[in-house]
Amino acid sequence: MAFVLYGIYMIVKSLIFYRVNSKNIKIGIFKTYTYNEVKSIELHSSVPSKFMFFTIYEKGLTIHLKNNKKIYLKEAYYTNFWKLRLHLDNTFGNKQIKISKPVTNSTIAITNKTTSIPFYITLVKVIILIALTSSIILLLDLFATNYLDPGYFIFSTGTFLFLLLFTTQMGYIESSKNYIIIKNLINPFVKKIIPTNDITHTTKETVGGGRNKRTFIIIHTVYHKKFKVTIDFISQKREKNIVKQFKKLAIPYKDYT
Repeated sequence: MAFVLYGIYMIVKSLIFYRVNSKNIKIGIFKTYTYNEVKSIELHSSVPSKFMFFTIYEKGLTIHLKNNKKIYLKEAYYTNFWKLRLHLDNTFGNKQIKISKPVTNSTIAITNKTTSIPFYITLVKVIILIALTSSIILLLDLFATNYLDPGYFIFSTGTFLFLLLFTTQMGYIESSKNYIIIKNLINPFVKKIIPTNDITHTTKETVGGGRNKRTFIIIHTVYHKKFKVTIDFISQKREKNIVKQFKKLAIPYKDYT
């Protein structure tokens, strides 16, 4: 029972939200700190976290207060954590960093292209399209006749969703003199355009362990946002091509795997 209660406590604790505005920093529901209480901020630090009876360290930021206390904010599970870093950087670093205006892909002349898309990716696209089409037809038939076994619909939909989730972050990189374009291997309409002036450095990192282990190329920007590209299922030739583009654009690259 004690372990169950402790588990519930840890889950609730992990759901604490962070919020910053022009006047203060709010952590959870009850804790609020004004900027007058803050001595300094480490925008990137190793944050201690309790797991059962052990202390582990995660990525995050540390706020040092004038009373010598420290506030640790964990980055994990917060997709917009970069916005918090950006605000605090502009507040205490006085850098006044701004996000570049969005650019349409049609205005960019790509000079560094990647290797050709492998055949199995085309096969995955076909399977996804068949699964989606089958799901729609089976759903309409199920509503119209109420005769079809729902298992067929569940299988088709499950296949579609699994492949979609599995391939969401599978991508590759192309570039021009002033931009890096991240393209999705499955959906050609999904593109992320990053001005090279916004990029501070790039890294190759491994996240998780065991069966959940994944390897990413991560593009770090001046406004603290990170763009991740999964490289678990791409060829070494394609990976080398990506690294070659970084070097050609004089963007620092570090392999942490």
